[in-house]
Amino acid sequence: MSFFANLRFDGALVSDIGTKREKNQDYGLCLPEEGLFVVADGMGGHQGGEIASKICVETLHQVLADSAKDGEPASETLIVALRTANRAIYEKSLQDPSLKGMGTTLTALQVRGQHATILQVGDSRAYFWNRSGIWQITRDHSYVQEKIRAGLIHRDQEKTDEMRNFITRSVGYELDVSGDLFGMAIEDGGRVPSLLGRALGSSG
Repeated sequence: MSFFANLRFDGALVSDIGTKREKNQDYGLCLPEEGLFVVADGMGGHQGGEIASKICVETLHQVLADSAKDGEPASETLIVALRTANRAIYEKSLQDPSLKGMGTTLTALQVRGQHATILQVGDSRAYFWNRSGIWQITRDHSYVQEKIRAGLIHRDQEKTDEMRNFITRSVGYELDVSGDLFGMAIEDGGRVPSLLGRALGSSG
């Protein structure tokens, strides 16, 4: 069964190390033929973030590929994949003391038919745009965004706030993690949401 009838995908994956890091800890997938697009931004030590993001994305992809034949709802398979990836990262950190505390953000988009499901953990982001404009779909799991939602600071203060680089959820940092799910229909003339990593998608 094809999930992509009557849809045409164009995709690209671009990563930039930025000006603050010595190593790029981003990892991603752009698989239009599978309707899967993922971005992860690692954190934790000299190599921990790089390892965490790679484990996260590769585990997520493997779980989704294995479950594709079962016809399970995208939301359910994404949650199973998230939990599997989270445990894999956490257990890896227990095996190697130098990797203790590693984790990663995760924003994943899965398209089936004309419906897109987005999974979000951390402060990477997904946006949607069409001829009318651009909108942020996901909500950051960060201390700054919590302060904005609580009315403690204004949005124009987020780039200078002392907590701007701290996130409240990540994949692999703890034994359990919960993710946010977003669903949307893909209309004619619209575009599949764009996934942006932390350096591009937030104040970090």
